[in-house]
Amino acid sequence: MRELRDAGATDYFGLPLPFADDTPVHLTFATDRDSGFSDDDIEALHDVALVLARLAETFAVRVRVERLLNTYIGRDAGRRVMAGQIQRGTGETIEAAVLLADLRDFTATSEAQPRDVTLALLNEYFDVVGKAVAAEHGEILKFIGDGVLAIFPVSSERPMAQAALAALRACHGIGLGFASWNERRRQAGQETLGFGIAVHGGEVTYGNVGASGRLDFTAIGPVVNAASRLQSLCRELEQPILVSRQIRDHCPDFCVSAGTRQLRGVAGETEIFALLPSAFKSSAMPER
Repeated sequence: MRELRDAGATDYFGLPLPFADDTPVHLTFATDRDSGFSDDDIEALHDVALVLARLAETFAVRVRVERLLNTYIGRDAGRRVMAGQIQRGTGETIEAAVLLADLRDFTATSEAQPRDVTLALLNEYFDVVGKAVAAEHGEILKFIGDGVLAIFPVSSERPMAQAALAALRACHGIGLGFASWNERRRQAGQETLGFGIAVHGGEVTYGNVGASGRLDFTAIGPVVNAASRLQSLCRELEQPILVSRQIRDHCPDFCVSAGTRQLRGVAGETEIFALLPSAFKSSAMPER
């Protein structure tokens, strides 16, 4: 009120907007007219509020839906769904760097502790991965148990080389986040945890898949499948992060060959690369 008075206001009027779901929303008016609001003005403002309530409620519902979609399926996927991309089988082929992360020994850990502790652990882990992915303008598409699927799409502003580097910077961020998280767990007398990450790049199908009454907006295709196979080798090769040649060719200074393997469902031998320990040092990883 003091701010309005200092700005020259002489009268103030507020009233609730009648939303259908009883959401508590209010509309306020102020005037600097010497005589303030008249009885006729108040009546007119009531009429205005009835009209604005319908418009405001429509806008509020849209904002709420957008926030829900962004929260549950990601910002870009949410934008596409809001734009009407909701038919099963619709999608497009995009080029992207694909990141798959997995929490090590989660099954054994979850069986040895209460449900609430397990949920808290998962949320902390997802927060570490999510912050690192978001910092590099990636998009988390799916949480699969203790796994995370994220993509770094290629665009006119970000060619594949930059998308690949962004994915590796996200790996760097996840590594730093895990180090801090494990230190907190160690100080609290809890066991430390490990992770496995695979990064691959190429064309993926980005769109709707699922049953007739339940759809999922995600990325699918051979690149995603190969990334999954690659990630499963992290434990065998005792490497926290493995990348494909498609990623390594864009970032050769941070990768070293880990040999070749026959990946299930992938034709021929696949050369695998590990991320060098130096890539986890902030001074070594290039800035955006």
